[in-house]
Amino acid sequence: MGRPPETFSKVAAVFGVTRQAVYKWQRNGASFHSADTLLAWLNNRDRGGVLDNFAHHCPVLRDKLTQALAWPSYWP
Repeated sequence: MGRPPETFSKVAAVFGVTRQAVYKWQRNGASFHSADTLLAWLNNRDRGGVLDNFAHHCPVLRDKLTQALAWPSYWP
């Protein structure tokens, strides 16, 4: 089962990027299971890492991302 479509918009808002960028991350193998796994994937220096402009250890960013990745209560 995939993520609800609004998840990608919420993640895009956290990082200030377009929703299409988040879809591209998913196509390239980003894990949307938790904030930690997504941040680790985005920060992977072997792949070129895209978190150069983000403070990936920032607790505020991590909290916002955790909220964005939370499953809605109505989702089965």
